[in-house]
Amino acid sequence: STTASNADCFGTATGSATVNVSGGTAPYTYFWNTLPVQTGVTATGLTAGTYTVTVTDAAGCITTTTVTITEPTLLTASTVGTNASCFGTATGSATVNVTGGTAPYTYSWNTLPVQTGATATGLTAGTYTVTVTDAAGCITTTTVTITEPTLLTASTVGTNASCFGTATGSATVNVSGGTAPYTYSWNTLPVQTGATATGLTAGTYTVTVTDAAGCITTTTVTITEPTLLTASTVGTNASCFGTATGSATVNATGGTAPYTYSWNTSPVQTGATATGLTAGTYTVTVTDAMGCITTATV
Repeated sequence: STTASNADCFGTATGSATVNVSGGTAPYTYFWNTLPVQTGVTATGLTAGTYTVTVTDAAGCITTTTVTITEPTLLTASTVGTNASCFGTATGSATVNVTGGTAPYTYSWNTLPVQTGATATGLTAGTYTVTVTDAAGCITTTTVTITEPTLLTASTVGTNASCFGTATGSATVNVSGGTAPYTYSWNTLPVQTGATATGLTAGTYTVTVTDAAGCITTTTVTITEPTLLTASTVGTNASCFGTATGSATVNATGGTAPYTYSWNTSPVQTGATATGLTAGTYTVTVTDAMGCITTATV
């Protein structure tokens, strides 16, 4: 009869077989049909298969018997990864799925520190290797690559207020990277949630951009305004009663040059100086290059 010790791992020569002999006339000799032939009571280094041993006793009597060495199925491992949600974050994970070999299995990921579960967590972008060892000491390795989106960045372009003290500014945020679509939140009152914020007075504004994975970036924009448009007048009175010999000049400051003028004369005069004026009160309307308006009287 024979006693077998099966191969530990698929494809390995770790099996052995021992023949137990009774009867006949001792001592016995043994002949195993291995390559090379083994002649001991125990044959070692056996792969899976069926082996025959021939036993001859001292009197030349012969008997044969067979033994079958088995092996576990091939130990294999595959991985499934979850990529990092945001650039530069340790939010990835990977799970190893194992088949074959002899359960239970142990795991060793090449993380810092080493993780020993079927799932490794807290992974940054990179390639990771997991070593799986089964109950018989058989080993297999596999790798997984964790990726990350590109860096979420935002920049702004502002349109300044056209006139002093007016809410005519606007700002647009341009976003790249991360994972579209994006949502926006401007620190305006009320909060604006579009890529463009409108109705802005002079000041500094912050927009918070959130991508589809929850990654966040912020950026600011400063809206300016021109100085206050003001006008003052200097008049020259009529030289004689009832004559049209007066004049008036307007001096404009602030706003955005150049300026245009409109005097309430008949006909309307459009220069900085109105002439040929009779006694009376006159109004001049000054308009700057942005359409801002002020008036003055003389």
